[in-house]
Amino acid sequence: MPYGKESKNALVELIGGKSTKIYVYGQDQFERYVGDIYCDTVFIQEEMLRNGHAWHFKNYDRRPEFSAWERKARAARKGLWASRNPEKPWHWRRDERNERHGTIEWETLFAKVIACFVAVAERLFMGGILLARRNLLKLAILLGLMELVIIFMEQ
Repeated sequence: MPYGKESKNALVELIGGKSTKIYVYGQDQFERYVGDIYCDTVFIQEEMLRNGHAWHFKNYDRRPEFSAWERKARAARKGLWASRNPEKPWHWRRDERNERHGTIEWETLFAKVIACFVAVAERLFMGGILLARRNLLKLAILLGLMELVIIFMEQ
């Protein structure tokens, strides 16, 4: 995830090895607990937003101060805002899911090619029949197709 490691490092710097308190004030649509995080007297969300280490996701929290902290970090080009066009984490996750889905489609295609190869090979070799030239040609074409699919999947 773009800027993910830097954000994690900033969070570890704030709370790593220290006691934290989470004041839970609700649950989201997935029934996860939502709350404010404090470490000593430091309001962690505020620090992360002010220093450009986090996005304010307005679907979950509409407090105006959160938007103001993010706006100021953007204006000062702090943290992730130093990038000209930072990618929103929810867009990155969506693209990652779509990419994994595309991989599954190629795996499915590869499985179909193998199944086709096995079916043709079974027909060709059934009953110990000698391979005629045209059957050898079909087998060679299938092997070539399989090799192309494998090469394409490795890229």
